[in-house]
Amino acid sequence: MTHAADCSNVTPTLNVQMDTVLAHTLTLAEPGHVAIDVAARLRELGPYQDPNAWTLSSGQAWFLASGYQGMPTIQRNSDAMDYYATANTNRPVSYMLGLRPPNHNDGHSQYCLTPTQGQCSLADSFQIWVKNADWSTTSLRTSCPPAYEGNGYSSGYIFHGTDAETGAGTTAPPDDDLFSATAATGDFYVMELSADRTQVTFHSNRAGIFPNGAPFRTCAVPAGVQFYGQLMQYAQLQTNALPWIKYA
Repeated sequence: MTHAADCSNVTPTLNVQMDTVLAHTLTLAEPGHVAIDVAARLRELGPYQDPNAWTLSSGQAWFLASGYQGMPTIQRNSDAMDYYATANTNRPVSYMLGLRPPNHNDGHSQYCLTPTQGQCSLADSFQIWVKNADWSTTSLRTSCPPAYEGNGYSSGYIFHGTDAETGAGTTAPPDDDLFSATAATGDFYVMELSADRTQVTFHSNRAGIFPNGAPFRTCAVPAGVQFYGQLMQYAQLQTNALPWIKYA
C-alpha cells in the first residue's frame, strides 16, 4: 500500500504480486472510517451467479458436477411428479433471471421472488412459470399477486404461449414460440425490484415483440416487503441452470 509522502488527501494505491491469493476477503480501512469489505461489495454489484448464494433443500436437489455449457446446474430428485421448492437464496434479492437457455430439461419450473424464504405462493410471490413439455416449444406465464397488480386480473397470470386457461386471468397472444428447449442465445425473462422497493418490473429481450412491450409488466409491492429467490422444480431428475440474481 502506497500513501502520499506528505500525507496529503491523495487516494493511496494497492499493488500485489502476480499469483497472489487473497484469503477469502479483502478489507480496506482508514483510521476514523468504516472498513470496506471489497469482496462483499463486488459480489453485491450483480447480477451474478454463485452456488454459495443458494440453499438446496436436503434430499430434494443437488448441484451437478458439470452442467449445460459449464453453467452451475441444480438437479431435482426422482420422487413423484410434483412441485418441490428445491433451492432458495440465503439473502434477500432484488433481481432474478427466470429463463436462460439451455435452462432446463423436460418439466415445469417456477422462478419466484417470494417474501417467505423456502416457498413460493401465488398469493404473495412474483413468478415466471415455464413449461417444457415436448422438447420443442416452451410456454411461459408471468404472475403478480392479484392484490398487488391493481388492475382487476383474477389470477395475476399473463400467458405468453398457447396454453392459456379459461377464466384464469388475462391472456396474452403467443410470443411466436421462439422460446423453446433450444431457444436462441440471449432469450430471457427477468423480475426486478425497483430501487425504492415499491414495484416489481418484468423485463425481456422480447420486449420489442408483441405482446410484451417495454417494459411489458409492472406490479406494485407492499411497503417494507423483502424478497428471496426461489426455484420450484416439477419433474423427476429435472435440471435447471442456476438463475442469475442480485442482492437487495
